[in-house]
Amino acid sequence: MYLETIKVKQLKNIKVLTSMTQLIPSSKIYNRK
Repeated sequence: MYLETIKVKQLKNIKVLTSMTQLIPSSKIYNRK
């Protein structure tokens, strides 16, 4: 059970990281304007 919860947390972290990396380039584009 403990290992499974760690995997779930890692998956959530990966999703958050991917969403963050997607937001960063768009913010840079807005800053250029």
